[in-house]
Parts: sequence; C-alpha cells; structure tokens
Amino acid sequence: YGKKMKAVAQAVQNLSQDALKQLEKGQAVDVEIQTGEGAETITLQPDEVIINAKEIKGWKIASEGGQTVALDITLTPELIKEGRARELVNRIQNIRKNSGLEVTDRIRIFISPSPEIEETIREKGDYVKAETLAEEIVLTEETGEGIQADINGIPVTIRIEKI
Repeated sequence: YGKKMKAVAQAVQNLSQDALKQLEKGQAVDVEIQTGEGAETITLQPDEVIINAKEIKGWKIASEGGQTVALDITLTPELIKEGRARELVNRIQNIRKNSGLEVTDRIRIFISPSPEIEETIREKGDYVKAETLAEEIVLTEETGEGIQADINGIPVTIRIEKI
C-alpha cells in the first residue's frame, strides 16, 4: 500500500497543465502509476487533490473558474519613472483645476528639485508638458506660494502660472 501511495504522489506532482485544469474545473483525471507490480491506471477525483498556487517572487498569481493568471509585478526603473511622471501630471492638473484655470490655458510649472524629480523631468518632461499644456518646467527652490505634494513618496512643492 505504501508503494502505491508513493506512486500516486509522484503522479500527482507530475500532472500536466491540462490535467490540473480539469481538476480545477471539478472533473476527474485518469493517471497511470508505476508500482512494483507494473503499471496501473487510477482515477483522481477533484476532492482528492488539493491544488495550491505557489507565489513566485515578483509575480502575482490568481486563479478562478479554472483560469490562472500570473502577472510580473516587478517595478523596473522605467516603470518607476513613468509612475512618477503620471503622478506629477495628476497633481499639476489638480492644481490647475483648483486655481480656476481653463483646460486650454498654457502654463509654466515651477517644481522644487530632488534627484528623483530631476531625473523624471529629464526623461519624461515632454510627456508632462504635453499632458499639462506647459510651455516650460522650471526646477527651482523658489516656488513661492506653491502647493506641497507627495509624488510617490517624494515631497515636492509645485507652483503653476498662466502664460
């Protein structure tokens, strides 16, 4: 009996993706096992097998209705910069709206500098300007009565002026 259990355990570990999908859908699966007495086919019922999706570092896995999806959630430097640029656009647009400016008004943006913000402006400045209708982005400590904001963990002061 012990050899048969080991053979079944081995067969379960080696199940194909199709067989796993069948079990997840509540369907039985036939597997062939090798025992000391030769080959034997057994039927695995869905309630006899527990399927656990194991998390892989940097990946998010979800299963539902027989479908499994794995997403790579690793933040690359490029994604981090893009996220900062998008957050910057969001903050600037909120300042624009709260300042009573029209959607079509051209602006100049003043932002307090930091290494991360400087890098974001250097690499994504054209995107920020296009999205906010800014003619210019000025990195300066002289932001006057600017608005304090947090750009993905980086404190900044932002001031805009209509051109």
